[in-house]
Amino acid sequence: MFFLDSQEQYSSDHLLHESMADPNHQSPSPPCANGHRSTISLRTDQGGSFCFLCFSNLVSDQRVPTVHISYALHQLSIALSEPIFLRTLLTSHIHFLVSPLVHALSSIDDAPIAIQIMDTISVLCSAVESSIGEDFVERISDQLSSGALGWSRRQLHMLHCFGVLMSCENIDVNSHIRDKEALVCQLVEGLQLPSEEIRGEILFALYKFSALQFTEQNVDGIEILSSLCPKLLCLSLEALAKTQRDDVRLNCVALLTILAQQGLLANSRTNNFSSMSLDGMDDDPMQTTETVVARPCLNVLFAEAIKGPLLSTDSEVQIRTLDLIFHYLSQESTPSRQIQVLVEENVADYIFEILRLSAEHSFRKRLVIGFPSVIQVLHYVGEVPCHPFQIQTLKLISSCISDFPGIASSSQVQEIALVLKRMLERYYSQEIGLFTDAFAIICSVFVSLLKTPSFAETPDVLTSLQESLRHAILASLSLPEKDSTQILHAVYLLNEVYAYCTAPTSMNKTSCIELRHSVIDVCASHLLPWFLADVNEVSEEATLGIMETFHSILLQNSDIQAKEFAEMLVSADWFSFSFGCLGNFSTAKIKQRVYLMLSSLVDVLLEQKAGSHIRDAIPCLPTDPQDLLFLLGQDSSNNQELASCQSAALLIFHTSWIYNDRSLQNERYQISYSLEAERILFHLLNEYDWDLSFSNIHVQSMKWLFQQESISKSLTYQIQKISQSNLIGNEVHNVHGDGRQRSLTYWFAKLISEGENYAATLLVNLLTQLAEKGEQETNVISILNLMIKIVSIFPTVSDNLIINGIGSAIHRLVCGFTNSSLGSSFTTLLLLIFNILASVQPGVLIKDESLDAVIIKLLNYLRLRDTAITQNHEGMMVIGILSLVLYHSSDGALVEASRSIVLNSYLVSAINTVVAVACSKGPALTQYQDETDIGKALAFTLPLYFFSLRSLQIVLAGAVDWQTFFGPSSNLDTLPVVCIHCHNFCRLMHFGTPQIKLIASCCLLELFTGLSQQIDIKNEQLRCSSGYLKSVKAVLGGLVFCDDIRVATNSALCLSMILGWEDMEGRTEMLKTSSWYRFIAEEMSVSLAMPCSASNTFVNHHKPAVYVTVAMLRLKNKPAWLRTVFDESCISSMIQNLNGMNISREIVILFRELMQAELLNSEQVTKLNRSFQELRKQMHRNGTQDETVEEQEQQTISSIHDNGEVRNYLVQLMVSNSFGRTSGSETYTEKKKQVIEEMENFSKL
Repeated sequence: MFFLDSQEQYSSDHLLHESMADPNHQSPSPPCANGHRSTISLRTDQGGSFCFLCFSNLVSDQRVPTVHISYALHQLSIALSEPIFLRTLLTSHIHFLVSPLVHALSSIDDAPIAIQIMDTISVLCSAVESSIGEDFVERISDQLSSGALGWSRRQLHMLHCFGVLMSCENIDVNSHIRDKEALVCQLVEGLQLPSEEIRGEILFALYKFSALQFTEQNVDGIEILSSLCPKLLCLSLEALAKTQRDDVRLNCVALLTILAQQGLLANSRTNNFSSMSLDGMDDDPMQTTETVVARPCLNVLFAEAIKGPLLSTDSEVQIRTLDLIFHYLSQESTPSRQIQVLVEENVADYIFEILRLSAEHSFRKRLVIGFPSVIQVLHYVGEVPCHPFQIQTLKLISSCISDFPGIASSSQVQEIALVLKRMLERYYSQEIGLFTDAFAIICSVFVSLLKTPSFAETPDVLTSLQESLRHAILASLSLPEKDSTQILHAVYLLNEVYAYCTAPTSMNKTSCIELRHSVIDVCASHLLPWFLADVNEVSEEATLGIMETFHSILLQNSDIQAKEFAEMLVSADWFSFSFGCLGNFSTAKIKQRVYLMLSSLVDVLLEQKAGSHIRDAIPCLPTDPQDLLFLLGQDSSNNQELASCQSAALLIFHTSWIYNDRSLQNERYQISYSLEAERILFHLLNEYDWDLSFSNIHVQSMKWLFQQESISKSLTYQIQKISQSNLIGNEVHNVHGDGRQRSLTYWFAKLISEGENYAATLLVNLLTQLAEKGEQETNVISILNLMIKIVSIFPTVSDNLIINGIGSAIHRLVCGFTNSSLGSSFTTLLLLIFNILASVQPGVLIKDESLDAVIIKLLNYLRLRDTAITQNHEGMMVIGILSLVLYHSSDGALVEASRSIVLNSYLVSAINTVVAVACSKGPALTQYQDETDIGKALAFTLPLYFFSLRSLQIVLAGAVDWQTFFGPSSNLDTLPVVCIHCHNFCRLMHFGTPQIKLIASCCLLELFTGLSQQIDIKNEQLRCSSGYLKSVKAVLGGLVFCDDIRVATNSALCLSMILGWEDMEGRTEMLKTSSWYRFIAEEMSVSLAMPCSASNTFVNHHKPAVYVTVAMLRLKNKPAWLRTVFDESCISSMIQNLNGMNISREIVILFRELMQAELLNSEQVTKLNRSFQELRKQMHRNGTQDETVEEQEQQTISSIHDNGEVRNYLVQLMVSNSFGRTSGSETYTEKKKQVIEEMENFSKL
């Protein structure tokens, strides 16, 4: 369609024919009937076209009949509903509509047409692609600011449209109001008009304008509002007091609430309204001096203005008014006068008049309507300590929820819970006081909320409930005087909450599970300790309530936390405490509750529903434990009730005993020991089939059983049962002791480790019997695995197994193996031997020679299987066992077995072959990682060689010439033992993997140590050539700065020994010109002189260089450059850096050698002595604060198939026993002792 000029009537002749073009494509429109060009027209989906110039002329001409304008607006509305038309309009022609629409709105008095125009503007501004809203805001705000329209009907439409535009989120209103001050002034002036409709629109516009300023923090707008605030408040409150329309009230209350939230009410209420009005009197011709003086102050006017909204029938008006009161009173600078005025003006009466509880059904309906208002009142009275209407408000809330369970929505439930939580939180923190009745009602309201249908729909409210419950309990427990009434209400809430979260409908919900755990935590952490400590001051009713809560937790015995809570009860001597309660309250209710709870406690602890014996006998049970013992001494053969009581009594005493509740076993409850009863018991144990793994037993009882030699047959059978349970992984945690319940295997291991019983003897004898009888391998394997398990639990078990002859039992098993068939138990036996040797004390092995024969068998196994090179799991484990035998020989144990190892020709040849093959690889050795065949062979044979070197001093004392290791390899076969020469180790250290470097460096250090001792004892000279030593020193010197501190330390120690030997023979001339040795000394000195060297780790990194430097300082002919390196400045900085963190034995030795080399002056020596003295005092002051070191379990091997585990253990054992160990295995006490000794030696020089 298109429009003719404004003088012509609309005619259907001007409709264009439908276009057959693609509906998604806007084809060019032909010129309209008035000749306007097609570029200002758009086609519609119906086939017509819309000429924007015609439309503009039509709506802008006041002479055009309104029916034509209404029709044109209707057609435009239809076209705007078409997406393509709207999208094209917004991108090309939209600005043709802004001016005519605003002009029409400002000039037309017809309300329906004005509504059409506003709807059209709203559609255009709310479109996603639209950016035209700012233009409308700018033009309409200009019209309103100018006051050109006066306060007419047309102004009403403009105000309404302006309010609609300010509500659009996609319009930047603030930036497009040109004159904010003029606009606000015109709006404020308009509040004086008599039209309530216009005042309502003005109040809404002011409300939206104010909200925008404060939300966007527009400084100019806020200043304008602040400057006009006195007059604005005056006129707004007067409008609120006069109006009877709820829509005007809502707009006015919303505006006042915004101003109150921003503190503008607080800034204005102290001024008298006469002064406020006089300030603007010159601008307001309607005001006179008489009217100004007659106006009351703000507080009074506010009180008068809110009475009408409070009595409104619209619940939203009442809620918003209560919210306004809340913000009005919540401002920081609220004076007491303000509250007093509200009270004097009877505002509280207005509130409670409409909320007052009535027995009539009609009022109940009105109360339901006013429920939101009650919540708003609750916000206020909850914040004021001991408010006089606090209890009445809480009662209203409680009544509404209990009488009408569906009244509270999810959001209201959450709102109420938050307010009540805040009240309890402030009460617990003693920030506010709380009436006793108020506390009780709060607990009751929470219980009522739990029963409302909408409670489950608000997961967040569970968090509030959880915190409220904790605050209620803690507040009750922290009262200075015991108030059983308050704790009773808190426990009532606790019970109801636990019942809610354990109901079938809530049981598996995540939020309810967390709430249930919270309840148990409150009981365990707070309620239980308080109850145990103050039971004598708690009333019977509160005692029943607390026990009921505890009982409810125990009834959920499938819950892990319930089991933990039960164990906590028995650890607190609950059985004795329960009988104490029976002594305090001798009523039937207490007796019933005590025994019911004990029965459930037994159910949870013993897990066999054994508590039914106690429940069945409750009517006949006495209240005194002594009476229970008396009943046990009676004949019950003809008395079923007495028999039931005896069963219950035995169950109570048995459970209390296994959980160490010893207070029931004091002297006056002792029963005499009966030898006849013991004989009968032993007879029953030997004759009848019983299973210890299915019996709940205390560790003391178990220990007593294994001390009885007369039932050894039955105990041997029980050991077999334990081994079978251990083999299939079905260990039962049924033994009680040290306050915890552990597995039977654990306590069996502890019995053997402690000794003083027959457990170890029976276990070894059982293995011996199985070996002699040739039992099935499964039985043997189960016993061997049990031994492995108990050794891993308590390594000291190995000592008692050796003492009780495990070596002989192992020898019998080994003798049963043939070379053709070793059996599957062989691998398990090897694992046991390894773990025993890894954890046994050498002193125990010295007295046992049975393992010597076992070692011979294992050596034969290696020779026949040739496993030293083929690398099977059994062979590796055998080599590991041989290494441990050699390790113990250095302490005088297994000497004969060690001698057999070091002199075994096959083993000597095999090890030499492995090393020769590896060394022949040269630089290519770096490609052979630890998991290759060569890498594995070296990783096992080198530790064996290391321990053989340590063993040589014992097994072949004086028979080995250590100089033989330092020369060519041509005389390899002349030695009776394994001989890996020094240069081969240098190759391995230079080309090997990091692990091979470490192992080889330890072996080389052991060679150097042996040679050094030989040179010192025999006063020999080195027989190796200078060239040989030069090559060795080149390798060692390069490794002083190795990343692995252990390799670097070992290399430095070896290099230091060479320097000492050369010094004895006067061959140290090369040091004077050696740049490498000077670099070592300089690197160390500069590092120690830097302030960053305060770290202990940093100093440890430079220990290898310290060792080499000390060796050079000890030379007879010291290099002259040492004095240059350690000049006065360097040494002073090193001394200054000394502290308790970086001091070490090596550092003190370094300073001692510097002093003996006359490189320290007297002042530096004095400073050092003073520093050492302070450090000694500091160490003594610290005492043993760092000496407490957790006992580390001896490492054991869990599988024979894990070669890496065995290899790592051997390497760690080798490193920790190396002369230059830097593994950190020394305790703090050992290190401190070494440092103190060296500092004392320094002070004596």
